[in-house]
Parts: sequence; structure tokens; C-alpha cells
Amino acid sequence: MKRLLAVIAGSLALSACAGVPSPTPGSASEPVSATAPALAACGDEAPAPDAPVYAFFTCAADDAVPPWETYPVPRTAQAADALSRLEAALTGLVAGPTDAEAALGYTSFFSAQTAGSLNRVELDPNGLAIVDLGDIRPFMGNASTSTGMEVFLSQLNATVFQVEEVTAVEYRIDGSCQTFWEWLQSMCHVVPRP
Repeated sequence: MKRLLAVIAGSLALSACAGVPSPTPGSASEPVSATAPALAACGDEAPAPDAPVYAFFTCAADDAVPPWETYPVPRTAQAADALSRLEAALTGLVAGPTDAEAALGYTSFFSAQTAGSLNRVELDPNGLAIVDLGDIRPFMGNASTSTGMEVFLSQLNATVFQVEEVTAVEYRIDGSCQTFWEWLQSMCHVVPRP
């Protein structure tokens, strides 16, 4: 209990310094588990708590690292198979950081406005993943700018490729690879594992 109070006090202090609203107790965007180890501030060298899967976010206003460097934030998965883990990680990503995670400096183009925008995820036996999103474009601000695109894709790719069975991924918006990549000023293509 003392540790939980220390974590809450630290989060509130960080929120006050960063000008970010503090999390509302009992809100729908609370951390994944009340028993999970405390998550470090974004960019800290502390390891992320162990979790079945992670959503990968970037740090707000951190001039010390490239804006597209990603950091894992724990999420839950209902099953241990590759497709379930991939779907759970992407569901966590498209919901964006929780209020508590945002208070620790985690940021993303994904937010509460894009929560539930994962239409479908497929994973074929050769490791090709299909990630089909709803039309997130109106909620993405500057994600289609050159730096915005790097940040956006770094979060998607880190989240997808944490699942070791994934060898490549094709992104789509409402079933169209062309729509996804035209929005990002590119041509439809498959992204291989880095």
C-alpha cells in the first residue's frame, strides 16, 4: 500500500511539473492492472514491467532522444497464441496512452478518439500480418508529415514486430493498403521485419 501511495504521489508530482492533467481515480483509462509493477517515466532506463504484450509509445517533448524512439507499455492478452497477442497489443496501441501513462510522459497519435479502430488482424502461416484499421485519418493530426509518419510507423511497427512469429506486415485502412499508404504519401507495400 505504501508503494502504491508513493507511485501515485510521484505521478501527481510529475503531472504538476509537466502541466499534464493527473489521472482520475477509477476512470476507464487506468493502468492495466492494479497489481502490476509501477511503470517508469517515459525515457527512463528502468525496464518495463513484465507483461504478455506491450503497446509502444514515444516520449512527449524529450529532446534527448529521436521523436520516433519507442518505449514499451504493458498490456494484457487473453491467450498466448501469436494472433491473440498481436491483436491485444494493437488494441492497446490504438487506444493510446492511459491518463496515468500520459502523466509519465508517454505520447502517441493514437488516443481515446481512435480506441476501437482496429477492424481486423490476420496472421498467415508464413508470418505475414494484415492490420486493418478503421479510418483514423481525421484523428491523427500531423501523422502524415515526414516526422509524424516516422513516429506513427515506429509505434505501429514496434507493437507488431514484438510478436516474434510476425515476419512482415501489411497495413490497411478499411481494407485498403493503398488508402493507408497514400495518406502517408507513399505506395502500398508490405513492411518486412527490421
